[in-house]
Amino acid sequence: MTASGSGDYGTGRWFGDEIPVEQQRLQIQERVLDPETIRVLERLDVQPSWRCLELGAGAGSNGV
Repeated sequence: MTASGSGDYGTGRWFGDEIPVEQQRLQIQERVLDPETIRVLERLDVQPSWRCLELGAGAGSNGV
């Protein structure tokens, strides 16, 4: 999933490209929150065998 606005985030009636402000809000949220999320995950020493439930994932940042 990307935040490119190519339509792969939310194709439903209420979200997605039909509401550009929502896409922009999610991208801003990613820029603010991703660095801390990455720091937390690095401290946890996440292992490949772990399973993860991703809730409220935003627009699909690549974590950089």
